[in-house]
Amino acid sequence: MTVCHAAAVGVADAPVKLDVESLRVFREVVASDGFTAAGERLGITQSAVSHKIRRLEERIGMELMRREGQSVILTA
Repeated sequence: MTVCHAAAVGVADAPVKLDVESLRVFREVVASDGFTAAGERLGITQSAVSHKIRRLEERIGMELMRREGQSVILTA
């Protein structure tokens, strides 16, 4: 379990708990430029990748990437 101070993402004085697996999935989505390729590289389904990214975004309260067809574009 990794803890990120929420002030870093724009929420004052509230710690946000982030799980390492979701961060690993996020890193792989960025590295492979898509959910399907990330899932293949991680040995999980595209649906599982999408779910982990959505949950990560909900936890930090912001969109991390825009989905454009089969590619992703980081928002920050």
